[in-house]
Amino acid sequence: MKKIIFSTIFIFLALIVTFIVSPRPTAYIIKQSFKQKIARSPSNYEEYINKVKIIKNQEYKSKYKENSYDVYIPKKLSENEKIPAIIWVHGGAFVGGDKSDIEIYATILAAKGYAVFTINYELAPSSKYPGPINQLSDFYKYFESINERYNVDSSKLFFAGDSAGAQIVGEFINKQTNTEYSISENTPQLVKKNNIKGVLLYCGPYNFEEIGQNSSFIQKFIFDQVGWAYFGEKLWRESKNAKTASVINNVSKDFPPVYITDGNTGSFEKQGTALVEKMKLLNIDVTFRFFPLKEVETKHEFQFLLDTEPGVKVLNDTIYFLEKYNK
Repeated sequence: MKKIIFSTIFIFLALIVTFIVSPRPTAYIIKQSFKQKIARSPSNYEEYINKVKIIKNQEYKSKYKENSYDVYIPKKLSENEKIPAIIWVHGGAFVGGDKSDIEIYATILAAKGYAVFTINYELAPSSKYPGPINQLSDFYKYFESINERYNVDSSKLFFAGDSAGAQIVGEFINKQTNTEYSISENTPQLVKKNNIKGVLLYCGPYNFEEIGQNSSFIQKFIFDQVGWAYFGEKLWRESKNAKTASVINNVSKDFPPVYITDGNTGSFEKQGTALVEKMKLLNIDVTFRFFPLKEVETKHEFQFLLDTEPGVKVLNDTIYFLEKYNK
């Protein structure tokens, strides 16, 4: 019995030490949790599937790993027809997730007449900040060389992201549209401002300095570990990179039209509403939807639950937004 107790205490202490000296164990556990898909399709999903051609696991040029993408395009296109494109970056707390998480959403949007590109990127802690931002740049440069293959009108581009992907997209768009910020970060502006017709941001964190500050002990521990894995610094909230990466700090009046939504439970709704208010002050064309908790509970990434009323409302918002700014 003494040996069992001693062994248990030793293992417990070893685990504590491991979590103290490295974020890798937590990052691995979180990554595994994201392998369980949460997206649910609407009852008429078969109608959309029959209208879409899906091309999976293509490779784009990048020095980073996990440089793959999927394409969703309408089946019926005339020979000279050009369609708008959506480039979507998946979520997963920077340490997990996969482009396949977007499959249902991407299929529906492709059926509505869009070419949807969902991309993978190397995850933390293997790739640290600003790896995913650089990798989105890599994909865009590659995208320019292949867009004609998919009948894309390169002057009609939308960028979308969910959770961590929303932060990545938000920062990328800031660098394309805020020249002063781009120069300060020594980042070239790759996309012509007029070609970005709109941005879709779902359930994203936009202020790293505030993430997890008012959370429970367990939640704060997880955020601490994820931030450590992504930024490569244990005290990452105090770092220059945390300020640089915070979308709300660097958004400018030239940000394109944007749609923002978030859940009211276990997500980043306060950061979403703060970003909306900042954009209003800058006269940015911002559309948003947040659900009052007293009416309905919406959790993180609720927009992928297309068998629920909030999920359907956000999908309809998305389609309306795309149609409005595509014109």
